[in-house]
Amino acid sequence: MPEVIGAAAVRARLREYLAEVLGALPAGSALVLRHPDLPNAEFHGGVTLPWNDSDPGDATAFVDIAYWVLGPDLDAADACFDGVLRGWRERGLTPVRDRDARPRTGAVATPDGYRLAIRQGVRGHLSVAGSTPPFPADPGAAEPFPDRIDPA
Repeated sequence: MPEVIGAAAVRARLREYLAEVLGALPAGSALVLRHPDLPNAEFHGGVTLPWNDSDPGDATAFVDIAYWVLGPDLDAADACFDGVLRGWRERGLTPVRDRDARPRTGAVATPDGYRLAIRQGVRGHLSVAGSTPPFPADPGAAEPFPDRIDPA
C-alpha cells in the first residue's frame, strides 16, 4: 500500500525544499513573506486548497506558499535566478524556464510530487513558491509556515 502522508509531513517537507533554495543564494539571504522594499506585495502564510475542487467527494488537498527572497542586491538577481536553476539541475531535477528576459520563471517538479518555482520580477526582485503533492485533507489546524526562513 502507498504511504499515507498527512498535512504536517507534507508541510515540513515543503519547508525543507524551500530552505534548500537558500543554498544557491548569497550568504545572508532569507525567504520572507514581507519584503521591506515591496510593502504592498505581502505573501500569505500558506494556504491549503482542495486538490480537485470540481469533485466534492474528493477529500484530498494540497498546500501552496510563496516567499520573497531577501538579501541579494537587485544587480545580482539575474545570477541568483540562474544559480537556483543550476542548483536544481545539480540535484538531478529538470528546470523549465519560460523566457530569458524579465519577468521570468523557472520551475521544477520533484520525484516525490512537490512543485517549486523561482520568479524574477521586471525590476529584479525574486520570489520562490512551492506546492505539495496531494494528501488526505485534515480538518485540524496545521502548523503555520514561518514568516521567515533562514539557512540551516
